[in-house]
Parts: sequence; C-alpha cells; structure tokens
Amino acid sequence: MAGEEKLAEFYSQRLPGISDERSLRKYIKDRGGDDFLKMSEEDLLRIFPDEKELSGYPGHLEVGELRFPLVYRFAPGEIDDGVTLEVPLTKIEDVSQKALEWGVPGQFREKIAAIVKGLPKRYRRLLVPIVEKVAIIYDELEPQEESLFEALADFVRRRFRVDIAASAWAESEIPPHLRMRIAVIGPDSRELAASRDLVSLKKKKWPAGMSTSSDRWTRAREEWEREGIVEWDFGILPEKIS
Repeated sequence: MAGEEKLAEFYSQRLPGISDERSLRKYIKDRGGDDFLKMSEEDLLRIFPDEKELSGYPGHLEVGELRFPLVYRFAPGEIDDGVTLEVPLTKIEDVSQKALEWGVPGQFREKIAAIVKGLPKRYRRLLVPIVEKVAIIYDELEPQEESLFEALADFVRRRFRVDIAASAWAESEIPPHLRMRIAVIGPDSRELAASRDLVSLKKKKWPAGMSTSSDRWTRAREEWEREGIVEWDFGILPEKIS
C-alpha cells in the first residue's frame, strides 16, 4: 500500500494553498464536487500481487468435508496478526489440529524455516546449510492429511537420512503469525472467542444456551453411540453418518 508520504503528496497536489475548512469547502464547491479528492486503486497500491502469489492465500480452508473462511491481517504485534480461521461454534469439534498445522501455502516456506531454526541445536546442526534444506523441503514436501510434524520427520529421514522425531519438530518455536488463529463464531455471526490453541477452545465452557453440537449431531450421537461395549451385540455399522 502507498505510504503516508505518497498520500500527503496526493492531497498537496490537489489542495494548493488550502489550510482551513472554509477555504476547503469553497474550493470543493468551485470544483463542482469532491471527486478530485478521491483516490483510485492505482493511487493506493504500490505493487499489486500476481495471481500466482495470491493463490497462496486462499479464501477458505478445507477441513475434511467442511469448508471454513479464512481472514488475513498484517498487523505485527497484534493478537490477530496473520491468518484467522472462522469456525461456527457447532463445528469446532470437527476441526482437527493436523489441518491447522500446515497453514496456507503462502506462509509455508516461512513456517518451515521457523520450525527448522527452532529445533534444538543438536538437531539443527544436522540440517546445515539450513537455507538449502528449507528450500528442498518447501519444493518437495506436499501437503497431506497426516500431521505436519510427522510428515517432516518422515521426509527428512528419507531425503537427508537424518532421524529427528516428530515430537522434536512439534516442540519447535513458531512465531504467532505463522500459527493459525481460530475464531469461534456464534449463531449471530459474532466472534465468541479466538485462540491459536485449538485444544483450549474445545475445552472452553460456553454461555448457557450455546452448544458445540447441533441438534442433528446430538440426535445422531444418541442413536449411534454406545459405551462399555464388551461384545459385538449389534449389527453391521455404516462407514459414515451424514
């Protein structure tokens, strides 16, 4: 986006000698309106990303058969810096941690670099030169259903013959803006809570009258769920319930 100097230059060129409200109003009246003070997209943008770059920041995230909107914000230091996944309260139980670990394609290289650099020194030195190894991981590791950290452990073992457990990758420090933020959305479309910790959101106690389960989900659980099973005393189970 254009910086403050660019914006100041825009108005300086269009408002020569104007320094008070009365003069401004008269000037606008003489010009027949204030359209000359309205910026175009070209005035506001310094660089417009190409389609390939924009494709790395999709509008939605697929989680199994579900699809949730993504919101982006560049605000270093703010709690919502980075990518926010908006999830209805009734669907929060359906979101898996594995889906969030991979993030969006546009952040993947930076995330891999942060994970590798965040490894304990005894593991990190096995992956030097780091820049080269990060580039190879970014180019060759394809997103998949398993955990990112399990995929990294497997990939590095096969590609570089280096054995680093998935638990070590998972403990690596990742900057907040590279970890998916989850916003829980209530029935009235308002944000009820948000966190980068999915487990804490699933454990959260919600206000009376609000539930993480829909009525249909509750009825399905009542029909199909059983506990304390010691023998197969029921018929053939379907693979999935809609």
